[in-house]
Amino acid sequence: MKFAEAANLSETLKCATNLLSLNLSGNQIDDDLFKFLMQGLTLNISLVDINLSHNKIGDQGARRLSKYLIKNEILVHLNLSNNIIGYDGSRYIAQALKINKTLESLSLKLNSLNDKAGAKLFKDLAFNTKLRKLDL
Repeated sequence: MKFAEAANLSETLKCATNLLSLNLSGNQIDDDLFKFLMQGLTLNISLVDINLSHNKIGDQGARRLSKYLIKNEILVHLNLSNNIIGYDGSRYIAQALKINKTLESLSLKLNSLNDKAGAKLFKDLAFNTKLRKLDL
C-alpha cells in the first residue's frame, strides 16, 4: 500500500456507514501508513471486525490504535497478528483494554512480545470483562 492509497482508503472509511468488516492483511502497512488509515478509522461508526495481520505495524501504530480502542464502542474483533509490535506497543494496547468495553477477540500472535510485555498485558486484562478470546 502506498501513501496515496492509504489516504484514499482513509477518506472512504470516514463515510462507509455500512461497512462491518475490513481486511487489510498483508498490505505492508507500517506505522506511517497506519497514521493515515487511523484518520478514517476513528470517524467510522460501523466497523466491528478489523484484520491488520501480516503487516509492519510497530509500537507507534499500536499507540495510535490504543487511542482508537479507548474511544471505540463498536469494534468486536481485532487481528494484529504477525506485525512488529513490541513491549511499548503492547503496553499501550493493554492500557486501552482496561477501558474498552466492546472488544471480544484480539490476536497478537507472531509479534515481538516478551515475557515482560505478556505479564503487563495479563495484569491489565484483569480489569477487562468483555474480552473472550486472546491469541498470543
